[in-house]
Amino acid sequence: MSAVDGEVGAVRPKTVALLAAVATIAVALNLRPAVVAVSPLLDTIRSDTGLSAPLAGLLTTLPLICFGIFSPVAPRLARRIGSSGQSVRPWSCWLSASCCGSSRR
Repeated sequence: MSAVDGEVGAVRPKTVALLAAVATIAVALNLRPAVVAVSPLLDTIRSDTGLSAPLAGLLTTLPLICFGIFSPVAPRLARRIGSSGQSVRPWSCWLSASCCGSSRR
């Protein structure tokens, strides 16, 4: 008896596909604010930091540049690191950067 034939605790392919779709949408909704949050705050950022207009434009463009640069590399990196490393390493980098940034204040 295979897992699809009705074995107790078996996960059906349609369920897996539905969960993958829901997870993808949830991640997209979670990442969207981080990508678009700079634009509404750009005037405040410029006045607080003295950032010039060209650098402010670059600041809003950086996420798209990173998406373009790293998207071709992501599948190879995923195969090399594995699924657990994909979630742990970015968070550890973010946590390290946050701690370093907060220690400078």
